[in-house]
Amino acid sequence: MLGRIPAAEDADAIVYDAASNRVFTFNGDAHSSTVVDPGPGRLVTNVPLGGKPESGVAAGNGKLYVNIVDNGEVVEIDGKSLTVTRRWSTAPCQQPVAMAIDTTHHVCSAAVAAACWPSPTTRPVASSRPRRSAPAWTAPRSILPRATCSRRTRMAR
Repeated sequence: MLGRIPAAEDADAIVYDAASNRVFTFNGDAHSSTVVDPGPGRLVTNVPLGGKPESGVAAGNGKLYVNIVDNGEVVEIDGKSLTVTRRWSTAPCQQPVAMAIDTTHHVCSAAVAAACWPSPTTRPVASSRPRRSAPAWTAPRSILPRATCSRRTRMAR
């Protein structure tokens, strides 16, 4: 071990963002993201997220997407300005707990823990107007567990 940098309480996930050359922890109980500069190994700041983050992904373009489990939303963090720039609801699905990203097709997915079925709506990152699309999952509804639900968000290019 080269050193220690304390994160805020309950660091649930950690992501490196190559575009900003920063490390982000997502701290559930603290409702924040701790930002670390890995070069000198120093704490940069704690970004308030307005809810309990569980997981996150880096898009490779300086944007990070984080699920907020208690509010049922996904937030976008600008890795350079270190601010929350956008928020999307995962309704009707609740409790987003896992994230995945497809940077080739500019799609961010959030899996949720609460029993629900997704509406086939995606929200483009550049706009708040819903667009129709296929659901994120393709298995027949009858064989999916009741707790499976997914929402997709189109990322800005």
